[in-house]
Amino acid sequence: MKQKILIVEDEFIVANDLRIMLEKAGYKVCGIAPSVVKALELIATKGPDWILLDIFLQGDKTGIDLAGQLTEMGIPFIYISANTNQGILEAAKATLPYGFLVKPFREKDLMVMLDIARYRHEQDLKYNQHAEPSLHKQIEHIVEKQASISERLKQISAILYPVVPFDFVWITKSNPRATTKDINIVRSSDGKFNTLNNEILLKEVNVSIRDFKAWNNTALIHNGKSIFNGYDFRKLRMENPWVQTLSDHYQLESVLVTEIERAGEQFQFVFFNHLSDLYTKVHTGIINQFKKSLEMILDQVIYGKDIAMEISPQNLSVIEKPIVKRENAEIPKDFNGIIGNSILLHAAFKN
Repeated sequence: MKQKILIVEDEFIVANDLRIMLEKAGYKVCGIAPSVVKALELIATKGPDWILLDIFLQGDKTGIDLAGQLTEMGIPFIYISANTNQGILEAAKATLPYGFLVKPFREKDLMVMLDIARYRHEQDLKYNQHAEPSLHKQIEHIVEKQASISERLKQISAILYPVVPFDFVWITKSNPRATTKDINIVRSSDGKFNTLNNEILLKEVNVSIRDFKAWNNTALIHNGKSIFNGYDFRKLRMENPWVQTLSDHYQLESVLVTEIERAGEQFQFVFFNHLSDLYTKVHTGIINQFKKSLEMILDQVIYGKDIAMEISPQNLSVIEKPIVKRENAEIPKDFNGIIGNSILLHAAFKN
């Protein structure tokens, strides 16, 4: 018995051609949806076995947004799109689809893709896993590593970059406002990632601590907007001196913002890119899909533990490591009135 397929496509002619091809091959088309909202309604009432999913749809939501929900519901899907932009392809790949068809395509292409996808899905059900780990699983693996905070953030950045391209990331607590634990990640020209705390970053961009505090008494105000390209980015620069300073120093031209709530506190991940007009609602969708990964980064990497600062003389950047308590550590007898076990602090009192 052929399976039921839902077509999620906002171009009626394309959707109707798909329906004719599928029904000719013996599949049952249980509906056509031009938007994510309509697709969810049909999923609830029709119970499709497969979904053919366009990326750009009517409304604010994209196929990338819907893909995350399909994965949670256990419904396999194949993307159909006329957009072969590398960034879009990487974002789509991260959602682990069972295929990707580029418009226009032939009937034979569709049937071959469905046969391959069905076989892969059957094997996945048999072994109860995908051939490759999801982006969330990869990040989860890095988070659990016994490595410095800086090293883990670099590895996470390398995994996240293909789906959400960035040249600078600013991670900060927005409510209640606190910049003391800001994390800044810079992508260098050779493609490597470096982490900087505020002290090192301020020296690099030649800004005083006084100015920084005055500029950052409030979080990045975006009034519900998540994407700042072109005019919106230029306006943001005028309203926020810190954004202006960063964009001038690193030649940044666009911004993508997402907020994460943890235990009643708000945090912001602010992604910057050298290119103008880069970010689209597809990137917003991919970030929304992986908010659990961002929550895990906040909870277990950045703000989950007390951290000590260790200066690396090789690159003068700051590497953050969990504090390790040594049971047999020697405490100077003349350390009266000071509570703590910092080796650096002990050394300072010895000198």
